Order: sequence, then C-alpha cells, then structure tokens
Amino acid sequence: MIDRLCKLLDEGDAELQIAVARVLRELKPKDAGVRKSLAGALKSQNEMVRLYALEALAAIDVQSALPFLIPMLAA
Repeated sequence: MIDRLCKLLDEGDAELQIAVARVLRELKPKDAGVRKSLAGALKSQNEMVRLYALEALAAIDVQSALPFLIPMLAA
C-alpha cells in the first residue's frame, strides 16, 4: 500500500498529490521511499503540493524536513 501511495505522489496530479501527502502525514510510515517521494514533491511547481509534502515529511521525520524548510523560508 505504501509503495502505491508513493507512486501516486510521484506521478499524480496536484490534487491527488496533496491527498496522498495528507494520508502519509497521518500514517507516519518510516519507509525511506516515503521520505524520498515527499522530498521529490517538495520540488513541485504547485505551492500547495510543496506545503502538504513538507507537513507530511516533518510529521514523519522532522530532522529530514529541516534541510528543505530553510530554503523554502528564504524564498
């Protein structure tokens, strides 16, 4: 199930990516693939996708979210 969610996060449209990020935030899976997919979503052109991906990443592992947070705050 988690692999399928990551695939949707990588390939889905913005609305689907946001929904997946919200689900992952609640599930808090510790899988490295999840963190990689969420980090990839942080490069989205859609601001809302980036926001929800960052929230999910911080909920799962705040340490892995910090390197992405600082550049987003500076922008």
